[in-house]
Amino acid sequence: MKPSINPNISLIGVAIDLGAGTRGVSLGPSAVRYAGIYERLTRLGYKVKDYMKPNPLKKLMKKV
Repeated sequence: MKPSINPNISLIGVAIDLGAGTRGVSLGPSAVRYAGIYERLTRLGYKVKDYMKPNPLKKLMKKV
């Protein structure tokens, strides 16, 4: 029997750097989003719901 794949994906961005020894750890969710995770998953046929907060990196990149 072939396993079925759930086509529904929820993106949840939780930026937290408590206890992290490196600055910038909390930018991880924004970096993944900026890299186009929503568009790439949608292109592959998944139904994606984006529950992440607005992407702060997007504003910064528009200024450059």
